[in-house]
Amino acid sequence: VPPSQIFKNNYGGLERGTTPFRVGHSIYSSNVNRRCNEDRSLRRRTLAFADDPEKVAKFIWQLIPPEERIETEDNKVQKAMANFPIIGLFVQLTNADGGLDGEALRFSEFARRILDNVSPKFYDSVEALRGLRGTEISFSTCVYSLWTSAYGAGLMKRNDVLDTNRRLAISMDLEYEMAMYDDTRANLIRRLKAAGEGFDQRASLQDQVELSVDSLARLLQIKPGNVVPDAAVEHIVVLVSECYPSASIDLVEKAVETHPIRTAKPSSKPRQSKAETEKEVLAEESEL
Repeated sequence: VPPSQIFKNNYGGLERGTTPFRVGHSIYSSNVNRRCNEDRSLRRRTLAFADDPEKVAKFIWQLIPPEERIETEDNKVQKAMANFPIIGLFVQLTNADGGLDGEALRFSEFARRILDNVSPKFYDSVEALRGLRGTEISFSTCVYSLWTSAYGAGLMKRNDVLDTNRRLAISMDLEYEMAMYDDTRANLIRRLKAAGEGFDQRASLQDQVELSVDSLARLLQIKPGNVVPDAAVEHIVVLVSECYPSASIDLVEKAVETHPIRTAKPSSKPRQSKAETEKEVLAEESEL
């Protein structure tokens, strides 16, 4: 089933030329059905994207070493043109993919890159998770979890990223959560700049993968410390693997497996009674 048909059946009965969802500062639209209907089966493999240079070049949010980064010639030319005063502004305004200014991708730009480059398995997994959890699971909410994790890892507080996904699963207010996330991240960067500190993401690809797994788990309303249900494991692996083509499948599967350890609340040691404390002190004194 082509991705466009999945959208038409399950995300609001889309017709040609309409928008799949509205986001805070822009509308994600244009040529959705045309792009989704393209047959990419000849140049994409399922779940084995680590050596796909096209995806690595497109998915610029991956925190990988500079020597592993890939940049297409077209993108190099566009970046060079973006530095010109007038032409550069026009290039940035007409470039729907974003990323020419070196800043973090906006949600609409991030979603477009996911939409244009993932395999049909991504949409199948979204549908499967939607069947498990309910209407709060959609293409846009899953992409939101991936977006907040990609740009929050190593910069924002982990709980802030997880909480926005937890709230989204309850409120279903994507525009509000996106605005709050943007404001929190922008304010944090401003404070770091004012303090003369660097605001680069101090994280690794593994950190991004693990945070993405945990964010999707919050979106699915899996309680912290609980194991990811077997029915959801495969589909979370698919979503995260396609978002991070440089990450191995083993890394993603390990992140799902260790989810309960990362999210479990630290156990507090029970408070001792006065008698127990005195008994311990006497025992220590007798040893001396």
